[in-house]
Amino acid sequence: MAERLRVLVLITDHRWSASALALGMAAQSLAVRGHVVAIGCVAGGPVARAIRERWPRLSVRDVRGDGWWRRASTVRDVVQALRPDAMLVGNDDDAAAAALAMGSRGGVVHRIPLPPDLRPTVDGHADTDVKAQGWRHRTALSRSHVVSWGPAVETVIWPAIAAENATDVESDPPPRLPLAIPHVVLTVPPVHDSPTASALRALGTLHERHPELRVTLVAESVEPLVVPTIQDTRVHAAAVGLAHALDVLSLDQWMDGLGGAATACWIVDGGDAGAFAALAAMHRGIPVIVAAESPLASLVVPLATGLHAPAVLSDLARLIGDVSWHATMSRAAQLRARRHFSSEGMLNELEARLARVASPNSRSSSTASV
Repeated sequence: MAERLRVLVLITDHRWSASALALGMAAQSLAVRGHVVAIGCVAGGPVARAIRERWPRLSVRDVRGDGWWRRASTVRDVVQALRPDAMLVGNDDDAAAAALAMGSRGGVVHRIPLPPDLRPTVDGHADTDVKAQGWRHRTALSRSHVVSWGPAVETVIWPAIAAENATDVESDPPPRLPLAIPHVVLTVPPVHDSPTASALRALGTLHERHPELRVTLVAESVEPLVVPTIQDTRVHAAAVGLAHALDVLSLDQWMDGLGGAATACWIVDGGDAGAFAALAAMHRGIPVIVAAESPLASLVVPLATGLHAPAVLSDLARLIGDVSWHATMSRAAQLRARRHFSSEGMLNELEARLARVASPNSRSSSTASV
Protein backbone atom coordinates (compact mmCIF):
# COMPACT_ATOMS: atom_id res chain seq x y z
CA MET A 1 0.00 0.00 0.00
CA ALA A 2 1.09 3.59 -0.60
CA GLU A 3 2.16 5.70 2.37
CA ARG A 4 -0.71 6.20 4.76
CA LEU A 5 -2.41 9.57 4.45
CA ARG A 6 -4.92 11.57 6.45
CA VAL A 7 -7.55 12.75 3.98
CA LEU A 8 -10.48 15.11 4.54
CA VAL A 9 -13.19 14.88 1.87
CA LEU A 10 -15.32 18.03 1.71
CA ILE A 11 -18.90 17.85 0.32
CA THR A 12 -20.99 20.96 1.05
CA ASP A 13 -23.68 20.19 -1.55
CA HIS A 14 -27.21 20.67 -0.25
CA ARG A 15 -28.57 17.68 -2.18
CA TRP A 16 -27.50 14.08 -2.67
CA SER A 17 -26.23 13.61 -6.21
CA ALA A 18 -24.05 11.38 -8.36
CA SER A 19 -21.15 13.78 -7.79
CA ALA A 20 -21.55 13.50 -4.01
CA LEU A 21 -21.82 9.73 -4.41
CA ALA A 22 -18.51 9.71 -6.32
CA LEU A 23 -16.73 11.51 -3.47
CA GLY A 24 -18.33 9.23 -0.89
CA MET A 25 -17.25 6.13 -2.82
CA ALA A 26 -13.74 7.53 -3.09
CA ALA A 27 -13.64 8.17 0.66
CA GLN A 28 -14.82 4.67 1.47
CA SER A 29 -12.33 3.09 -0.97
CA LEU A 30 -9.44 5.10 0.48
CA ALA A 31 -10.46 4.02 3.99
CA VAL A 32 -10.51 0.37 2.92
CA ARG A 33 -6.95 0.82 1.66
CA GLY A 34 -5.89 1.90 5.13
CA HIS A 35 -5.86 5.67 4.82
CA VAL A 36 -7.38 7.77 7.60
CA VAL A 37 -10.43 9.43 6.06
CA ALA A 38 -13.09 11.83 7.30
CA ILE A 39 -15.90 13.55 5.42
CA GLY A 40 -16.99 17.12 6.08
CA CYS A 41 -20.55 17.94 5.01
CA VAL A 42 -23.43 20.26 5.89
CA ALA A 43 -24.79 19.37 9.31
CA GLY A 44 -28.09 17.48 9.16
CA GLY A 45 -28.31 17.70 5.37
CA PRO A 46 -29.12 14.98 2.81
CA VAL A 47 -25.44 14.32 2.14
CA ALA A 48 -24.63 13.76 5.82
CA ARG A 49 -27.58 11.39 6.18
CA ALA A 50 -26.65 9.52 3.02
CA ILE A 51 -23.01 9.08 4.07
CA ARG A 52 -24.02 7.77 7.50
CA GLU A 53 -26.52 5.35 5.95
CA ARG A 54 -24.24 3.97 3.24
CA TRP A 55 -20.92 3.95 5.11
CA PRO A 56 -21.62 4.09 8.85
CA ARG A 57 -17.97 3.51 9.77
CA LEU A 58 -16.74 6.65 8.00
CA SER A 59 -16.11 9.64 10.26
CA VAL A 60 -18.45 12.54 9.42
CA ARG A 61 -17.67 16.08 10.59
CA ASP A 62 -20.30 18.82 10.49
CA VAL A 63 -19.79 21.94 8.41
CA ARG A 64 -22.07 24.73 9.61
CA GLY A 65 -22.96 28.29 8.68
CA ASP A 66 -24.91 30.07 5.96
CA GLY A 67 -22.87 31.53 3.15
CA TRP A 68 -19.44 30.71 1.86
CA TRP A 69 -17.42 32.68 4.43
CA ARG A 70 -19.04 31.03 7.44
CA ARG A 71 -18.72 27.56 5.96
CA ALA A 72 -15.09 28.26 5.06
CA SER A 73 -14.46 29.25 8.67
CA THR A 74 -15.95 25.95 9.85
CA VAL A 75 -13.81 24.05 7.34
CA ARG A 76 -10.75 25.75 8.79
CA ASP A 77 -11.77 24.60 12.28
CA VAL A 78 -12.21 21.00 11.04
CA VAL A 79 -8.80 21.13 9.34
CA GLN A 80 -7.15 22.40 12.51
CA ALA A 81 -8.74 19.58 14.50
CA LEU A 82 -8.00 16.74 12.06
CA ARG A 83 -4.73 18.03 10.54
CA PRO A 84 -5.19 16.26 7.19
CA ASP A 85 -2.32 15.75 4.75
CA ALA A 86 -4.59 16.47 1.78
CA MET A 87 -8.19 17.29 0.94
CA LEU A 88 -10.52 16.04 -1.79
CA VAL A 89 -13.34 18.30 -3.02
CA GLY A 90 -15.90 18.35 -5.81
CA ASN A 91 -16.71 21.99 -6.67
CA ASP A 92 -15.04 25.39 -7.03
CA ASP A 93 -16.30 26.88 -3.76
CA ASP A 94 -15.17 23.85 -1.78
CA ALA A 95 -11.79 24.00 -3.52
CA ALA A 96 -11.35 27.61 -2.46
CA ALA A 97 -12.47 26.93 1.12
CA ALA A 98 -10.20 23.88 1.36
CA ALA A 99 -7.20 25.71 -0.01
CA LEU A 100 -7.65 28.59 2.42
CA ALA A 101 -8.05 26.17 5.31
CA MET A 102 -5.06 24.01 4.37
CA GLY A 103 -2.64 26.85 3.70
CA SER A 104 0.89 25.49 3.50
CA ARG A 105 -0.04 22.33 5.37
CA GLY A 106 -0.96 20.32 2.27
CA GLY A 107 -2.71 20.45 -1.05
CA VAL A 108 -6.18 19.94 -2.45
CA VAL A 109 -7.37 17.58 -5.17
CA HIS A 110 -10.39 19.03 -6.96
CA ARG A 111 -12.48 16.38 -8.71
CA ILE A 112 -14.20 17.93 -11.72
CA PRO A 113 -17.74 16.55 -12.16
CA LEU A 114 -18.96 15.68 -15.63
CA PRO A 115 -21.54 18.34 -16.60
CA PRO A 116 -24.75 16.90 -18.07
CA ASP A 117 -24.43 19.01 -21.23
CA LEU A 118 -20.69 18.54 -21.75
CA ARG A 119 -19.64 17.96 -25.36
CA PRO A 120 -16.31 16.57 -26.57
CA THR A 121 -14.00 18.72 -28.68
CA VAL A 122 -12.43 17.66 -31.96
CA ASP A 123 -9.37 16.27 -30.17
CA GLY A 124 -11.55 14.02 -28.00
CA HIS A 125 -11.06 15.97 -24.76
CA ALA A 126 -13.91 17.39 -22.77
CA ASP A 127 -14.81 20.94 -23.71
CA THR A 128 -14.90 22.70 -20.35
CA ASP A 129 -12.93 25.40 -18.59
CA VAL A 130 -12.16 24.35 -15.02
CA LYS A 131 -9.59 27.01 -14.20
CA ALA A 132 -10.30 28.77 -10.94
CA GLN A 133 -11.85 32.20 -11.51
CA GLY A 134 -12.64 35.15 -9.26
CA TRP A 135 -11.03 36.63 -6.19
CA ARG A 136 -11.94 33.71 -3.91
CA HIS A 137 -10.09 31.25 -6.05
CA ARG A 138 -7.13 33.50 -6.74
CA THR A 139 -6.76 34.03 -3.00
CA ALA A 140 -7.10 30.31 -2.33
CA LEU A 141 -4.60 29.30 -5.00
CA SER A 142 -2.06 31.64 -3.46
CA ARG A 143 -2.40 29.79 -0.14
CA SER A 144 -2.33 26.12 -1.14
CA HIS A 145 -1.66 23.80 -4.06
CA VAL A 146 -4.87 22.83 -5.88
CA VAL A 147 -4.78 20.05 -8.46
CA SER A 148 -7.75 19.62 -10.78
CA TRP A 149 -8.66 16.03 -11.55
CA GLY A 150 -11.02 15.62 -14.46
CA PRO A 151 -11.68 16.55 -18.09
CA ALA A 152 -9.33 19.55 -18.22
CA VAL A 153 -6.44 17.33 -17.16
CA GLU A 154 -6.81 13.91 -18.76
CA THR A 155 -10.49 13.06 -19.21
CA VAL A 156 -10.53 10.79 -16.17
CA ILE A 157 -13.51 11.27 -13.88
CA TRP A 158 -13.65 8.77 -11.02
CA PRO A 159 -15.43 6.42 -11.22
CA ALA A 160 -16.97 7.55 -14.47
CA ILE A 161 -15.10 7.79 -17.77
CA ALA A 162 -11.57 7.18 -18.97
CA ALA A 163 -9.82 8.33 -22.13
CA GLU A 164 -9.22 4.89 -23.65
CA ASN A 165 -11.02 4.06 -26.87
CA ALA A 166 -9.74 0.49 -27.20
CA THR A 167 -11.87 -2.05 -29.03
CA ASP A 168 -10.16 -5.26 -27.95
CA VAL A 169 -12.98 -7.54 -26.87
CA GLU A 170 -13.36 -11.29 -26.89
CA SER A 171 -15.56 -12.63 -29.68
CA ASP A 172 -16.14 -16.10 -28.24
CA PRO A 173 -17.56 -15.68 -24.71
CA PRO A 174 -19.08 -18.53 -22.76
CA PRO A 175 -22.81 -19.11 -23.42
CA ARG A 176 -25.29 -17.17 -21.29
CA LEU A 177 -28.84 -17.99 -20.40
CA PRO A 178 -31.33 -15.78 -22.29
CA LEU A 179 -33.56 -13.38 -20.37
CA ALA A 180 -36.99 -14.83 -19.84
CA ILE A 181 -38.50 -11.34 -20.18
CA PRO A 182 -36.93 -8.51 -22.22
CA HIS A 183 -35.96 -5.66 -19.93
CA VAL A 184 -34.55 -2.22 -20.78
CA VAL A 185 -33.17 0.16 -18.16
CA LEU A 186 -33.51 3.85 -19.04
CA THR A 187 -31.57 6.46 -17.05
CA VAL A 188 -33.39 9.79 -17.15
CA PRO A 189 -32.68 13.34 -15.94
CA PRO A 190 -34.75 14.94 -13.15
CA VAL A 191 -36.50 17.17 -15.72
CA HIS A 192 -38.21 15.56 -18.71
CA ASP A 193 -36.50 16.54 -21.96
CA SER A 194 -36.46 15.79 -25.68
CA PRO A 195 -33.91 12.91 -25.62
CA THR A 196 -35.95 11.22 -22.89
CA ALA A 197 -39.12 11.65 -24.94
CA SER A 198 -37.44 10.14 -28.02
CA ALA A 199 -36.22 7.14 -26.04
CA LEU A 200 -39.68 6.55 -24.53
CA ARG A 201 -41.31 6.69 -27.98
CA ALA A 202 -38.85 4.10 -29.25
CA LEU A 203 -39.50 1.85 -26.26
CA GLY A 204 -43.24 2.31 -26.72
CA THR A 205 -42.89 1.07 -30.30
CA LEU A 206 -40.78 -1.85 -29.09
CA HIS A 207 -43.42 -2.69 -26.49
CA GLU A 208 -46.03 -3.02 -29.24
CA ARG A 209 -43.88 -5.74 -30.81
CA HIS A 210 -42.91 -7.31 -27.46
CA PRO A 211 -45.81 -6.83 -25.00
CA GLU A 212 -43.82 -8.63 -22.30
CA LEU A 213 -41.12 -5.90 -22.33
CA ARG A 214 -40.28 -4.34 -18.95
CA VAL A 215 -38.83 -0.82 -18.63
CA THR A 216 -37.05 0.48 -15.51
CA LEU A 217 -36.49 4.21 -15.13
CA VAL A 218 -33.40 5.18 -13.12
CA ALA A 219 -32.96 8.74 -11.86
CA GLU A 220 -31.15 10.67 -9.15
CA SER A 221 -32.96 11.30 -5.87
CA VAL A 222 -32.57 14.05 -3.30
CA GLU A 223 -32.24 11.27 -0.72
CA PRO A 224 -30.51 7.94 -1.38
CA LEU A 225 -32.65 4.85 -1.94
CA VAL A 226 -35.76 6.99 -2.32
CA VAL A 227 -37.73 6.45 -5.52
CA PRO A 228 -37.53 9.69 -7.55
CA THR A 229 -40.73 11.42 -8.65
CA ILE A 230 -39.86 12.26 -12.33
CA GLN A 231 -43.60 12.73 -12.76
CA ASP A 232 -43.52 14.21 -16.29
CA THR A 233 -41.40 11.31 -17.52
CA ARG A 234 -43.78 8.76 -16.01
CA VAL A 235 -46.79 10.51 -17.56
CA HIS A 236 -45.11 10.39 -20.98
CA ALA A 237 -44.24 6.71 -20.47
CA ALA A 238 -47.91 5.99 -19.78
CA ALA A 239 -48.91 7.94 -22.89
CA VAL A 240 -46.80 5.68 -25.12
CA GLY A 241 -48.27 2.52 -23.60
CA LEU A 242 -45.67 1.72 -20.95
CA ALA A 243 -47.78 2.37 -17.84
CA HIS A 244 -48.03 -1.29 -16.85
CA ALA A 245 -44.49 -2.15 -17.97
CA LEU A 246 -42.80 0.46 -15.80
CA ASP A 247 -40.63 0.30 -12.69
CA VAL A 248 -38.68 3.17 -11.10
CA LEU A 249 -35.40 3.05 -9.16
CA SER A 250 -33.08 5.65 -7.70
CA LEU A 251 -29.51 5.79 -8.96
CA ASP A 252 -28.33 4.48 -5.58
CA GLN A 253 -30.60 1.45 -5.89
CA TRP A 254 -29.28 0.73 -9.38
CA MET A 255 -25.69 1.07 -8.16
CA ASP A 256 -26.46 -1.33 -5.31
CA GLY A 257 -27.57 -4.03 -7.74
CA LEU A 258 -31.34 -3.63 -7.74
CA GLY A 259 -33.08 -4.01 -11.07
CA GLY A 260 -31.54 -7.36 -11.93
CA ALA A 261 -30.46 -8.45 -15.39
CA ALA A 262 -31.41 -6.40 -18.44
CA THR A 263 -31.34 -6.59 -22.21
CA ALA A 264 -29.77 -3.13 -22.39
CA CYS A 265 -29.20 0.06 -20.39
CA TRP A 266 -30.13 3.21 -22.32
CA ILE A 267 -28.29 6.27 -20.97
CA VAL A 268 -30.27 9.48 -21.46
CA ASP A 269 -29.18 11.35 -18.33
CA GLY A 270 -25.80 12.97 -18.82
CA GLY A 271 -23.09 13.92 -16.39
CA ASP A 272 -21.93 11.83 -13.47
CA ALA A 273 -25.30 10.08 -13.10
CA GLY A 274 -25.20 8.74 -16.65
CA ALA A 275 -21.57 7.68 -16.29
CA PHE A 276 -22.28 5.86 -13.02
CA ALA A 277 -25.25 4.01 -14.48
CA ALA A 278 -23.38 3.10 -17.65
CA LEU A 279 -20.37 1.64 -15.88
CA ALA A 280 -22.56 -0.24 -13.41
CA ALA A 281 -24.38 -1.80 -16.36
CA MET A 282 -21.19 -2.71 -18.22
CA HIS A 283 -19.66 -4.35 -15.15
CA ARG A 284 -22.81 -6.47 -14.89
CA GLY A 285 -22.55 -7.48 -18.55
CA ILE A 286 -25.42 -5.27 -19.76
CA PRO A 287 -24.94 -3.62 -23.20
CA VAL A 288 -25.15 0.18 -23.02
CA ILE A 289 -26.97 2.54 -25.39
CA VAL A 290 -25.70 6.13 -25.47
CA ALA A 291 -26.01 9.05 -27.88
CA ALA A 292 -23.24 9.16 -30.46
CA GLU A 293 -22.53 12.86 -29.69
CA SER A 294 -22.36 12.32 -25.92
CA PRO A 295 -19.00 12.44 -24.09
CA LEU A 296 -20.00 9.02 -22.74
CA ALA A 297 -19.97 7.62 -26.27
CA SER A 298 -16.34 6.59 -25.77
CA LEU A 299 -17.54 4.00 -23.27
CA VAL A 300 -19.22 2.02 -26.03
CA VAL A 301 -17.82 0.19 -29.05
CA PRO A 302 -20.85 0.34 -31.38
CA LEU A 303 -22.38 -3.06 -32.20
CA ALA A 304 -19.70 -4.75 -30.06
CA THR A 305 -20.31 -3.63 -26.46
CA GLY A 306 -23.43 -1.53 -26.97
CA LEU A 307 -25.23 0.81 -29.35
CA HIS A 308 -25.08 4.47 -30.32
CA ALA A 309 -28.42 6.33 -30.36
CA PRO A 310 -30.64 7.55 -31.88
CA ALA A 311 -30.97 4.88 -34.64
CA VAL A 312 -31.13 1.89 -32.30
CA LEU A 313 -34.67 0.49 -32.51
CA SER A 314 -33.92 -2.29 -35.02
CA ASP A 315 -30.69 -3.27 -33.23
CA LEU A 316 -32.43 -3.24 -29.84
CA ALA A 317 -35.15 -5.50 -31.27
CA ARG A 318 -32.40 -7.80 -32.54
CA LEU A 319 -30.82 -7.90 -29.08
CA ILE A 320 -34.12 -9.16 -27.71
CA GLY A 321 -34.53 -11.85 -30.35
CA ASP A 322 -30.93 -12.93 -31.01
CA VAL A 323 -29.71 -14.71 -27.89
CA SER A 324 -26.24 -15.40 -29.29
CA TRP A 325 -25.61 -11.77 -30.27
CA HIS A 326 -26.84 -10.51 -26.90
CA ALA A 327 -24.56 -12.96 -25.06
CA THR A 328 -21.57 -11.88 -27.14
CA MET A 329 -22.26 -8.18 -26.59
CA SER A 330 -22.86 -8.70 -22.86
CA ARG A 331 -19.54 -10.45 -22.38
CA ALA A 332 -17.74 -7.82 -24.45
CA ALA A 333 -19.23 -4.98 -22.39
CA GLN A 334 -18.13 -6.64 -19.16
CA LEU A 335 -14.61 -7.24 -20.42
CA ARG A 336 -14.26 -3.66 -21.65
CA ALA A 337 -15.42 -2.30 -18.30
CA ARG A 338 -12.94 -4.43 -16.38
CA ARG A 339 -10.00 -3.71 -18.68
CA HIS A 340 -10.42 -0.01 -19.31
CA PHE A 341 -12.80 1.44 -16.73
CA SER A 342 -12.00 -0.32 -13.47
CA SER A 343 -12.51 1.60 -10.24
CA GLU A 344 -9.24 0.08 -9.04
CA GLY A 345 -7.20 1.87 -11.69
CA MET A 346 -8.98 5.17 -11.14
CA LEU A 347 -8.54 4.85 -7.37
CA ASN A 348 -4.81 4.31 -7.90
CA GLU A 349 -4.74 7.60 -9.82
CA LEU A 350 -6.59 9.45 -7.05
CA GLU A 351 -4.32 7.97 -4.37
CA ALA A 352 -1.24 9.09 -6.32
CA ARG A 353 -2.60 12.63 -6.69
CA LEU A 354 -3.40 12.93 -3.00
CA ALA A 355 0.09 11.73 -2.10
CA ARG A 356 1.58 14.20 -4.56
CA VAL A 357 -0.13 17.25 -3.06
CA ALA A 358 0.38 16.23 0.57
CA SER A 359 3.10 18.12 2.38
CA PRO A 360 6.04 15.83 3.28
CA ASN A 361 6.10 17.39 6.74
CA SER A 362 2.50 16.48 7.49
CA ARG A 363 2.41 12.76 6.62
CA SER A 364 0.42 10.65 9.06
CA SER A 365 1.89 8.26 11.53
CA SER A 366 0.68 4.66 11.56
CA THR A 367 -1.39 5.38 14.66
CA ALA A 368 -3.24 8.40 13.29
CA SER A 369 -7.02 8.38 13.60
CA VAL A 370 -9.99 10.62 13.16
